[in-house]
Amino acid sequence: MRLLSLTLKNIRSYTNHTISFPEGITLLSGDIGAGKSTLLLAIEFALFGINRGELTGSALLRHGATEGAVAVRFTINNKEYTIQRTLKKTTTGATQDNGWIETQNTREQLTPSELRARIYELLGYPLQFLSKQRNILYRFTIYTPQEEMKAILSQDVEERLETVRRIFGIDAYKTARDNAHLVGRALKERETLHENILIRIKNDTERLKQKLLREPQIEQQKNLLFTERNTITVQFEQQEQLVAQLEQQRSLIQQQLQVHAMQERNKNLAEQELKQLLLHKDRKNKLLHETTLVVEKLVMTKELLAKEIAAQQQEQLQTKVLDTQQPHTSQRSSEQLQHQLHAIQEAIGQLRKDEGKLLRMIEECNHKPGVAAGTNCPTCWCGKEKTRSHHTTTCIAAATACQSTNDA
Repeated sequence: MRLLSLTLKNIRSYTNHTISFPEGITLLSGDIGAGKSTLLLAIEFALFGINRGELTGSALLRHGATEGAVAVRFTINNKEYTIQRTLKKTTTGATQDNGWIETQNTREQLTPSELRARIYELLGYPLQFLSKQRNILYRFTIYTPQEEMKAILSQDVEERLETVRRIFGIDAYKTARDNAHLVGRALKERETLHENILIRIKNDTERLKQKLLREPQIEQQKNLLFTERNTITVQFEQQEQLVAQLEQQRSLIQQQLQVHAMQERNKNLAEQELKQLLLHKDRKNKLLHETTLVVEKLVMTKELLAKEIAAQQQEQLQTKVLDTQQPHTSQRSSEQLQHQLHAIQEAIGQLRKDEGKLLRMIEECNHKPGVAAGTNCPTCWCGKEKTRSHHTTTCIAAATACQSTNDA
């Protein structure tokens, strides 16, 4: 790139000036405030536009002016270009307006950002610097303000080197080198992983070979295990048969135990029945003895009653004879006779009650086999039909004999 001319309109101390740059080296000299830095700032503004914080529109526009412009004519690869940017005063300051670029009698209107991108393309700057607010490439390669030179020189070596690498576009090589290191490390890790996989594969292969070598032994062991399994199966079946037999024996033993238990119960029942029979026998003997005594008492009572009745009949006959002779005495004897008759009737009623009680006791004892209750005599068991005459007279001696026989 070679500068040909610079035109300034209302830029700082310049109202309308055009400066031509001859071939070779151009030296700008003058007192402080003469406008040397203004020319350099105007060139930077024409190429890259306003830089916030470092190069503002208000700092470039002449005081009191409402519009300003900077035009730069230059050649790149023997091709001439002219670029112009404009400034416009607003209520908030001075802002840049649309500009244009001209080449070979062709002028193209562009926005400030489009002009900046076109200059980057013409100068061959990396396009990633378009997003930067600072014109770092221009400041490090073409124009460095005096106050920034000290800051650049005082930077850390690595930081300054990194900046230079970015300026000349060789930072990509560092990135490539770092990426290569990363890729190399990743490849080394993958190589280690593959080596481990190969080692595992070798180990698995060795184990497989050993298994193949042991396959005949395994087959032999398999046959042995099959034979043992058959033997165990036969033994298991035998044990099952034995268990079935034992189960049958257990069932038989249980049945025998049940029969034995039933026999024990029957034995206990028989013993209890025997005891009851013995008690019944004792009770029956006692009742027979009491019955004999009652029968004897009844017989004696009956004889006494018969005698008393005969005596009373005789007295009644005598009383009738006397009544015919003594009426008053007959009346008293009649009353006495009535009292005696009443007493005799009460005695007869009591005897009948005793007789009924005795008969009930005989019925309770009438459980001997072969003697039907109510048909045969329960006193002597003679087999004759039970009648009052037989019961009161005939069976007394038989009962006495039976009682003696039972006692024997």
